[in-house]
Amino acid sequence: MRFCEKLKDARTKAGMKQEKLAKALGVSLRTITNYDSGECYPRKRDIYHKLAELFHTCLLYTSDA
Repeated sequence: MRFCEKLKDARTKAGMKQEKLAKALGVSLRTITNYDSGECYPRKRDIYHKLAELFHTCLLYTSDA
């Protein structure tokens, strides 16, 4: 499973909209839209750590990141 699929799945299971996730991570809505679509991936490791903390899961690293 690709990063974008894992992120979108975790976000929707948590009932979180893109806007709320963007605010929680301190990034723009456009950034989250790009993450969800697979256009780009987080460049900073702290974003992965914040995601894992928000969704109470392991880091969402994948080989395609």
